[in-house]
Amino acid sequence: MFNSTAIEVVIGLVFIYILYSLLVTIITELIANVLNQKGRILKKGVKRMLDDDDQALFGDEFLKRPEIKYLSGKNRLPSYINSSTFTKAMVNVLQKADDAGDFFGDYMKKLGEEKNKSETKELIYNLMVEADGNLDKFKEIMGGWFDETMERVTGWYKRRVQLITFIIGLTIAFALNVDTIAIAKKLTNESDTRLEMVKLASEYAKDADPADTTSVQMSAEMQEIIGNIQNQESIISLEWPPFDVTTSVFWLWIVGCLTTAIALSLGAPFWFDILNKVSKLKSGGAQAAATTEKQAPEEGKKKKP
Repeated sequence: MFNSTAIEVVIGLVFIYILYSLLVTIITELIANVLNQKGRILKKGVKRMLDDDDQALFGDEFLKRPEIKYLSGKNRLPSYINSSTFTKAMVNVLQKADDAGDFFGDYMKKLGEEKNKSETKELIYNLMVEADGNLDKFKEIMGGWFDETMERVTGWYKRRVQLITFIIGLTIAFALNVDTIAIAKKLTNESDTRLEMVKLASEYAKDADPADTTSVQMSAEMQEIIGNIQNQESIISLEWPPFDVTTSVFWLWIVGCLTTAIALSLGAPFWFDILNKVSKLKSGGAQAAATTEKQAPEEGKKKKP
């Protein structure tokens, strides 16, 4: 049956994952912002582009350019640079390095002589050759190079944030006793608790906006999430297990909290989508059951002589 205990247990669990995932997201964003993670990763990507592995070339000079320096506050690295700003700043860096004064002439010749000793200079020289003396084309080509690099930088940032997210999820799961196994057992065995959680989840799915699951409107968002979590905790009311490593109950708790941490690392948008799908599945099952019950008496009437 669609409208089964198993479906209701899943809905309850998914709802809990959404609430705690939102909390994890906000804490992660706060930490990343305080540590200027985006800026640090961006700096790493820029220096990877503009410096050789064994020597600094253009990276530091690029980051000191006014076009870049004033994108962020004092003593903070910019968290985002668009390709047009990058090319403008980079052309200025190269022109400043051009002692001969002829960007596509003497300076290009100078790079050609030095390219065998530097991979970065060889790459820039090849871009200038491809531009064939056209500065606008050179900027366009360099902008494409920057965009490709930023795609990789975004991947670096996501992996870093994923690690932070998992650590925070792990901390929350153990500190707040969010044990997936114990919650699933309680929802399975206690129909009143299960139905109350399904009701809360249904109301949440109806009113919530999926786009808000990644918002970081810190103060109001945090208060609302904590309020929802406290409401959920008052319904579930899990007891802490005995902290005795010789008992199976303790290790089952460890597994349950680890499961929660992994689930939270998937993010609120993922679980919000699952909640919508499972809720529709449950609603469809309920409608089918109601239709069957309605048809049964009518069929009985038809069979009477």
